[in-house]
Amino acid sequence: MTPYTKHKNFIFRYLSSFISISIYMLMFLVALFVFFKVWVLVYYISVAVFAELQMLIAGNLEFINWKSWEWIYLIENFLSNITFILILVKAFRILESYARYHHIEITDLVEIAIIALIMEVVFNFWVHDISINILFWSVWLALLVIYAGMPYFRDKENNI
Repeated sequence: MTPYTKHKNFIFRYLSSFISISIYMLMFLVALFVFFKVWVLVYYISVAVFAELQMLIAGNLEFINWKSWEWIYLIENFLSNITFILILVKAFRILESYARYHHIEITDLVEIAIIALIMEVVFNFWVHDISINILFWSVWLALLVIYAGMPYFRDKENNI
């Protein structure tokens, strides 16, 4: 074994260890953030339910007005948090797959792109210009057609 090969193996071994440690730390941070987001979601829902129960106890018979801006904001926030948690869980799965097999499945990347694009268009529609929203919709539709239409993505034996 030449000194160059020995030096190359040494660098590769320590670089691989560094990447593995970094991936596991990132997985821990993603899991911690998912835990935090779930508890924030539970907190917001419990505060809203507690406020409605206080109005009921106070004698207000119209305690749930589903068309009020507070409930619309709460439902939008709830759905946004659920989709964000779904994206984080998919990201955790991608990191776990990479840590285990040193390989990332293309289906996971396409699924997370589809979810993220639809979340961006639905919950941040007024933030972006209409041309950006059209671009998001067209990329989302293209990814959805590719994902649904190609049997490669449905066969799990192709995604090792």
